[in-house]
Amino acid sequence: MLQVKGHESRPKILTKREVLSITAGVFDTLGVLLPVTVRARKFVQDLWRIKCGWDVPIPEDKEAEWQGIYEDIINNTSIVFPHQVTDSKKVTLHLFSDASTTAYDVAAYLVSEGGSRLAMAKAKVEPNKPLTIPKLELTAVMLAARLAKYIYEACADELSIENIYLWTDSQITLYWLSSKKLLPVYVQNRTDEITALVPDAEFRYVSTKDNPSDVVSRGTSHESLICSSLWWGGSTWLPHQNMWPDKGPFEEFGMPP
Repeated sequence: MLQVKGHESRPKILTKREVLSITAGVFDTLGVLLPVTVRARKFVQDLWRIKCGWDVPIPEDKEAEWQGIYEDIINNTSIVFPHQVTDSKKVTLHLFSDASTTAYDVAAYLVSEGGSRLAMAKAKVEPNKPLTIPKLELTAVMLAARLAKYIYEACADELSIENIYLWTDSQITLYWLSSKKLLPVYVQNRTDEITALVPDAEFRYVSTKDNPSDVVSRGTSHESLICSSLWWGGSTWLPHQNMWPDKGPFEEFGMPP
């Protein structure tokens, strides 16, 4: 079993150095606590943007904001996550990606007849140079493709991953991935990398309400994270292929491939 550890006490004087130390001190190699810890990463980025010094007290309004984040981080020390996420040797790998003005992220699930379980997650805060939401959504799918390749190779000796599915709630991203036209450089470079990383993957549309990765991009509290069945197991329909969403973005929105 893996137990996540954090800092045990709050420093008397809160500085950017202390905030960064607390944020970096959370042991979460699989990213299962990202819906909470991504808020701390964003907070650190905000301190850089306002040019807060390393060893001076952070502004009072920011200190009040940090208090809620800090309490959620400390509460996360009670979460225990098992190393073994499935008993089945034959599984499918599903990666759900999402993006917002706060972060872009991906959550990976191993699915078998017995159900689905969160395997790993990754997230990055929004770059300092702002990107449009469609470009962030595409970048999130690229992050998903990289994680898919990593999990596939890491599990090769233990599991038979029969299929890989990449899910997104971005219709424009799916359009770019299926387009035969020459796309803008930023878009073309990323679609090329995605298809090279996971050439046999299937790209599918998922609504925002059924997208577990949305939990990360929105951020959440410790209490909500513990109770989120969507986060820990994915949508209830995930292990049942006959229940998967059957209306894609092209049919629904009239977007030709």
